[in-house]
Amino acid sequence: LKFPIKHLLNEKAELKSKRVVWAISLLTFLPSLYFGYAFIQDNRFNDLANSFIDKETKLKDDYLLNKNIDVANRKITLTYGGAKITDEDISLLQDRFAGYNFKNNSTLEIQQGFSYLEDKGNMEHSVNILSEKDAMIVNLQHQVDTLGKYNIMGGVIFKELKINYPAIGSVSLVNIVSYNDSTKVSLPSCIISAKEVIPEEDLKKINAWLKIRLAVDTVNLIIK
Repeated sequence: LKFPIKHLLNEKAELKSKRVVWAISLLTFLPSLYFGYAFIQDNRFNDLANSFIDKETKLKDDYLLNKNIDVANRKITLTYGGAKITDEDISLLQDRFAGYNFKNNSTLEIQQGFSYLEDKGNMEHSVNILSEKDAMIVNLQHQVDTLGKYNIMGGVIFKELKINYPAIGSVSLVNIVSYNDSTKVSLPSCIISAKEVIPEEDLKKINAWLKIRLAVDTVNLIIK
């Protein structure tokens, strides 16, 4: 760089200063050389790993879900989904991996993300579970629909009953589920609040009318 060089008159001091300069230069250069070499090796492993994954990791009936390249530990992790990965598949991939110019400390790990159910019993069990869930969904939807219908009809039925029975103060429509030792019964119920006692004969008429109005065979009539 054509910097002016200053020489010391004392030869020993001159030699000492040169040694100090060389020592500082080496202390600066050697770490840079080491990190530069490590950086090149890391890039080389990363490029080689990507090349291996792109060209050599395809398996029949399997899809590569995820790839992870751990440059620091020289490790490649592949996660597959699809058919169950066999020992032969793993050996095939390991042989392909060995054919690349990886260092001896490099490793390949194969993982199963998910696999199709191959056991017939498990498949039938899964189908049964799905059928039970579908039935549960249908049942819950029916309950929701019934609740919505009763919420709408409750006000209408109150107005219709109020015309003939002015003593009625309120009407509630609910679907009560009754349990015993062996069965579970869902029963439409009408809860009537009256300001005065409704005659038994009128209650029978109301019960019969509710069956027709709700299109059911049985109605649980509750007076309070």
